[in-house]
Amino acid sequence: MEPGRRRKWAVRIALAAVVLAVLAIAGRRYYDELHRLRQVPPALILLIALLWLASRYPAADVMRVALRTLRHCIGRYEAFMLQMVQSYGNLLIPRAGIGMPALYLKARHGVSFADLGAVQMLPMTLLQIATIGLMGILSQAALSATGQPWDRPLTVLFASAAVLCVAPLLLPLPPNVFGQGRIGRFFARLLEAWRKLGRSKVLLARSVATHAIMLLVRAWRIQLCFYAVGQRVSYLGALVASLLADLAFVVSVTPASLGFREGALVYAARVMNTTGDVAMAAAILDRLISTACNVIVGQVGVMQFIRPVLRGGRGRGFTPTLSQSPAR
Repeated sequence: MEPGRRRKWAVRIALAAVVLAVLAIAGRRYYDELHRLRQVPPALILLIALLWLASRYPAADVMRVALRTLRHCIGRYEAFMLQMVQSYGNLLIPRAGIGMPALYLKARHGVSFADLGAVQMLPMTLLQIATIGLMGILSQAALSATGQPWDRPLTVLFASAAVLCVAPLLLPLPPNVFGQGRIGRFFARLLEAWRKLGRSKVLLARSVATHAIMLLVRAWRIQLCFYAVGQRVSYLGALVASLLADLAFVVSVTPASLGFREGALVYAARVMNTTGDVAMAAAILDRLISTACNVIVGQVGVMQFIRPVLRGGRGRGFTPTLSQSPAR
C-alpha cells in the first residue's frame, strides 16, 4: 500500500477509535439493563437473524435493477452476496466495504467504477435517505394520531433528510469541468450514468418502494429486539427508532456505525415509552446478531465471489453484461 494511502487509513482508524472511546464513556449510564441479554430466547435470536438477512435483500435488488438499467446484468443471489460482502467490509473500516464488490464487478462484469458510483449514490443512498425522511414524518404523524406528542428534533431531522436528498434529483447536473484526462473521463461517465438512472421513472419508483419495504422489515426486527429483552414497544415507535438509527449511518465515522446506531436507539427510547437502559440492551442485542450474520454470510460471499476474482478465476454466479450476452 502506498505511504499516503496508508496514512489515510491510519487517520480514519485512529479517529474511529477515539470516537468509539468517547461514545463508550458517554454511554456508561445506560448499561444497567445489559443483564437482560442473558435471558434472550434462542428462538428469538434466530428470528431476528433471519429478519436481518431478509432486510439486506431489498438493497441488493435495488443495486441489481439499477445496474441493469446501465446494461450490466447480475444475478439476484450474486447481488445479495455482494451486499453482504460490502457490509462485511464496513465492519472492519468505516465506509470501505464497497471496495471488494467494486473490484469484483469491474473484473467479472465490466462495471466501471463510475457506473457503480452512480448506482451507489442515486438509487441506493439518496433515494434511501429520502425514503427514511418521508417515512419518519409519516410515522410520527401516525403516533400523533394516537395521542403521542410530536418529537420536534426528530421531525426537523427527518424533514431535512428528505429535502436534502430529493433536491439533487431536481437540480440540473453540472457540466464536466475536468477535461479529457483520466479524472475527466471518470466524471463524464459518472454524469452519464446518473442521467440514465434519473430518467428511469420506473427505477426510481421501484427503488423507493423497495427501500420502504426494507425499512418496515428493519423496524420489525428492532421491535423484536426489545421484546427479546423483556420490553414490549409499539411497532410505530420501533419504526421511528429504526429510521433514526438508519440515519446514523450517514454521519458515522466508526465501522458499521458502531456507537452511533446504539446512541440513536437510546435517544428514541422516549418515543417508544421505555428507558435508555432498556434501549441500550436491545441495541446491543441487535448489534451482536447483525455482526454475527455479517461475518458468517459475508465470509461466504468473499470465498464464493471475491477470492476467485483475486486469484484470476471466474467465481460462482458469473453472468455476462448485456453487451456481452448472446443476441436474442
